[in-house]
Amino acid sequence: MIERQLARLEEDPEVGRPFPELPELRELIIEFGDSGYVALYRHERADDAVYVLAFRHQKEVGY
Repeated sequence: MIERQLARLEEDPEVGRPFPELPELRELIIEFGDSGYVALYRHERADDAVYVLAFRHQKEVGY
């Protein structure tokens, strides 16, 4: 399930919500169980690549 959600970024790297503090970063919300995870990532258009910078459980504080 988590892997499938991360794979979505290959098709649509802009699917995540913008990260408020740094607009060049985005957050992908991944539902899992009663909460889920958040992946912080950057899409590099020049490289046609997505870099996951952090991954955390939604109940954790910060990255």
